[in-house]
Amino acid sequence: MTLQGHVQNGVVVPDGDWGLPENTVVLLTPLGNQTLDRKRRTELLAEVQRIATLPLEGRPEPFSGCDHDQALYGEP
Repeated sequence: MTLQGHVQNGVVVPDGDWGLPENTVVLLTPLGNQTLDRKRRTELLAEVQRIATLPLEGRPEPFSGCDHDQALYGEP
């Protein structure tokens, strides 16, 4: 079953009578008007790129787990 409505002042308003009993649980999937404007999309992509190019921290060799106490508490 697919029902249609719209958001008005932050509330979902049915288009027509849905005929659902009170307290019926529904799943809403937003349709349309979901695209970001070009400026915002460009800003978000630039931030993702900045994060992706951050240098890795720590030792270059993989963490084996055998020295987890040292990682948590430092050198003995």
